[in-house]
Amino acid sequence: MTQRGVHQPMNKQGTRRLLSALLVSAVAGTAAAGCSSGKGEPAPGQQAAEPKPSNEVVELNVATGAGGSTIADIESLFNAEALRKKFPHIKLNYIPKNNPDAVKSIESLITSGTPIDIYFDTIYVYMNTLERFKLGYDMSAELKKFNIDPNNYDPSTLNIANSSYSNKVIGLPVTNTIPVMYYNKEIFDRFGVAYPKNGMTWDETFDIARKLTRTEGGKTYLGFAFSFYHHFFHMNSLSTPYVDAKTGRTAFMTNPDWKKLIDVSMVKIYDSAAYQTWLTDNKRIPKFDDFLLGSVAMQFSQVYGGGDMLTKLEPIKYGVVSTPIFAGTKTGTQPYPTYVGIASSSKHKAEAMEIIKYLVSEEHQAYLARDKGAIPTIKNDAVRKQLYEGTPLKGKGFYEAIYHNPLAPLADKTIYDESVRAILSESAGILKLGTGKTDINTFLREVEERSNKKIEQEMPK
Repeated sequence: MTQRGVHQPMNKQGTRRLLSALLVSAVAGTAAAGCSSGKGEPAPGQQAAEPKPSNEVVELNVATGAGGSTIADIESLFNAEALRKKFPHIKLNYIPKNNPDAVKSIESLITSGTPIDIYFDTIYVYMNTLERFKLGYDMSAELKKFNIDPNNYDPSTLNIANSSYSNKVIGLPVTNTIPVMYYNKEIFDRFGVAYPKNGMTWDETFDIARKLTRTEGGKTYLGFAFSFYHHFFHMNSLSTPYVDAKTGRTAFMTNPDWKKLIDVSMVKIYDSAAYQTWLTDNKRIPKFDDFLLGSVAMQFSQVYGGGDMLTKLEPIKYGVVSTPIFAGTKTGTQPYPTYVGIASSSKHKAEAMEIIKYLVSEEHQAYLARDKGAIPTIKNDAVRKQLYEGTPLKGKGFYEAIYHNPLAPLADKTIYDESVRAILSESAGILKLGTGKTDINTFLREVEERSNKKIEQEMPK
């Protein structure tokens, strides 16, 4: 899935932060709704009767920048055949992301007068798009009417929203993303080093990496690498935000957690003569292709459960374990969920909620886990244990790696996060720090200055 953020001018107060709860307040919200005494309310202790489906066919437009770039990809993720059988009175028009910038795609729909009924996207794009186009809709009443209990979902995937939507339910988590650490068994076997295990700390990981980082037979082997730095920063296990919620500015110099994160990701990782030579000769940081070529022993990466990347992995003798944690902590990475919600522009909110209820149901969550290799968000062990059972990843240790460490809480989010992340993850800066041409304090100061300047530029005048 493509994970991109967009940036929406807000009022001065709104720029302070985008935190609170997507569903952290859902429990309270639905409880409050249940206390109202409106006409037609169920008696205490009784569930609300779900709205009866209409006999008339209703068309719903489903817009998304996640789940693939084609209608076929989205239909597969949504299990379109099952939806058609369950809801014959609803016709879904899937509108895939057709532009590198998801917001432009949504913008073109709005400009053309095309109503959006259901919006589905990854965490950053979802929140920023709702804010920019005012598409957020409080589904608290619908959760009550359709008997959806927020307590059924992993709380770590629910704690994110926009301050404009405090105490409102503007989306439900459908899938999650949790990275793992791939390792090349052949490299470990070649140099007689024991395989890594689930639950290792960063120090333990780097101890192993140093044993494997070397040049032999004209080939340089790197002990450890990151596939994408934005995965590490977006989901950092310290739940450190890019932008301070109180000040509306970055805090790279004042928040000590950032020095810890940069130390493991850009300093200790490159602390060897062989690694320094590799960086200098290649003039870039390693990527997953280097793991595929047999040059990297351990790789921090998202899970590749299908497509071309899975095909490339097939000839490699690899294993997976949980990503490293900081000593003294027990939490793994933050989640990176994908949300689905009713758009404020929808004129068919009841029908939209029928579809959404199915997408977050045990039946569909099991389908996603088993057949699509999508990490479920529902708190149901029977569903979770089906993860990858119907895919080529079955039996390769992914379930154990993904669920070994409890998830870290989601960090506060703002509409400026992607701009800050882009500056922080620039290859030129990483190379400069990694090769010792600058120090960590100078690096953080420069990133902070550039980031705050960028935030200032994006704020409304």
